[in-house]
Amino acid sequence: MARFDNKVVLVSGGARGQGAAEARLLVAQGAKVVIGDVLDNQGQALAVELGPAASFVRHDVTSEADAATKWALRGMTKSAAIDLGGRKIRVNSVHPGPIDTDMIAFRTPEQREARMKQVPMHRYGRPEEVAQLVAFLLSDESNYITGAEIAIDGASSA
Repeated sequence: MARFDNKVVLVSGGARGQGAAEARLLVAQGAKVVIGDVLDNQGQALAVELGPAASFVRHDVTSEADAATKWALRGMTKSAAIDLGGRKIRVNSVHPGPIDTDMIAFRTPEQREARMKQVPMHRYGRPEEVAQLVAFLLSDESNYITGAEIAIDGASSA
């Protein structure tokens, strides 16, 4: 039996970068994954790549009608963890710092170097590192973790 058999996971911002790495890892470990993003073509292509265990839905976190602001997710995480804990549903939020994805490709080499100097670990994170954290939080190995806000940022927020 795979680690995530019988589990369905929504990966917000899942069409590329960190989210795509999470979707790939979770499908490889048995989860059914719903990829949510505004990048329709990339999200649909990833769902096709991952096969029948994945599907794509358009999801815009900047739209009030669609997921909430990222800041609101912190409060929603805590509230949902309290409300759903009795049903054995865990809710946590992951807060990545500078991760080496296409989203930061617009920066010049000088800007990248300056940003990296602000990170105590003096490097950008990798999408796979975020995916591994997410997989741990979704696994049974983290059964008693809920309502947590977890920074994965090389100590940038410390």
